[in-house]
Amino acid sequence: MQNIWVPFAILVCMRILYLLELMPVRGGHRIGFIGSLCGERTRCNAAFTQCSGYMRRVVRLQGGKTYRFTMQGSISRGNLTAILWDKKCKTRLLELMPGESGTVELPATERCRLELRFTAATGKFTLFWEEA
Repeated sequence: MQNIWVPFAILVCMRILYLLELMPVRGGHRIGFIGSLCGERTRCNAAFTQCSGYMRRVVRLQGGKTYRFTMQGSISRGNLTAILWDKKCKTRLLELMPGESGTVELPATERCRLELRFTAATGKFTLFWEEA
């Protein structure tokens, strides 16, 4: 009877780790990926080779404030796009490509979802944000 609860407990633990920003969600395939997907609170950076797919991460920001996001990097092949979603992933707040920056005024929520979309991309990038 105890074995029935083990998969449920694992899923609950994974959800808690995701909400506490300790476990990013990844989808797609990569030949080479080295980096820190938001290892720091205000920066994401990585180097990659022939990556396709996406990576998502919950980002905690103070609601009601304005933030400036800047994406730097060099992509030699393919495409890389960073998308900032609201808490429920229904509204796109900001979309950036390497070499771009943008400002967003956040709604009252303190959590947003950062999604990085790779399309056969090779290169490196750094995405950082600060209060404007």
